[in-house]
Amino acid sequence: MKLKRAAVVALCAALTAVIAGGGVFYARRETAYRQKKIEPMAMYRLSAFTEVRQRRELRLCADRGLSAAAPENTLEAVRAAGEAGYPYVLLDVACTKDGTAVLLHDETIDRMTAGRGRVRAFTWAELARFPLDNGANIGDYDRVTIPSLEDALRVCAQYGMQPILSLRTVRTAQPEVLRKALRSAYMVVSTQKDVLGLLEGAARLCYRTQVPSQRDLRYCAQHGFALAFDPVRTAETDLRSAWDLELWAWPVNTRETLARTADLGVIHMVTDCILPVR
Repeated sequence: MKLKRAAVVALCAALTAVIAGGGVFYARRETAYRQKKIEPMAMYRLSAFTEVRQRRELRLCADRGLSAAAPENTLEAVRAAGEAGYPYVLLDVACTKDGTAVLLHDETIDRMTAGRGRVRAFTWAELARFPLDNGANIGDYDRVTIPSLEDALRVCAQYGMQPILSLRTVRTAQPEVLRKALRSAYMVVSTQKDVLGLLEGAARLCYRTQVPSQRDLRYCAQHGFALAFDPVRTAETDLRSAWDLELWAWPVNTRETLARTADLGVIHMVTDCILPVR
């Protein structure tokens, strides 16, 4: 009996240690992510990729605006993408406490601003108190703030860029704001199938996954969705039955990745640093 009790105590102690260790690891990883300073990236013009014969047919999308040169998901980055001649720009959309759609990739403002907390804990007016202190070439800009989606769509229209909206949730957005965004967007992309289900029939939709399974391919084909995949992690065999789908490679940031993806017949690519042919 005593041995059994001792074994139970030892097991509980071991589980506690594992849980505590996992918590410490997760906390450190999150802290490192939030404290990571974003540096500008080297940029390459698509016209220089002479080994890619069909480069003029490729359709590049600027990820979070031209985030290699300007702070991601800001009006400055969207303008930079427009000046560079991108046909598409991908914008990460979050919702504030008062239902305003804003541009931000994370669920919190910790990584991009000096503030702390979840986006949905703040109103749109309250978010304006936290200027960005992170992002490519942030020091070159005066008081950059988290922009509203409405303002970003206005900039897209000025340059004739097609906005692609990346959504994690739609439940806290104001209905009229969401409807306007869907009318303006070329496409809405999400990793969440419940989000795509809520928007089905209201917009062109794209399901994003790292490596598509056969179930993912069938899901997109059945619903008429596009499919976004990671070209570095995805093998050619994984896409063998996907040619009837509209495919988006994401991200494409190197010469090797672009050439390989183009050879697969994929023409839509999301990139941080490859500039389109003008």
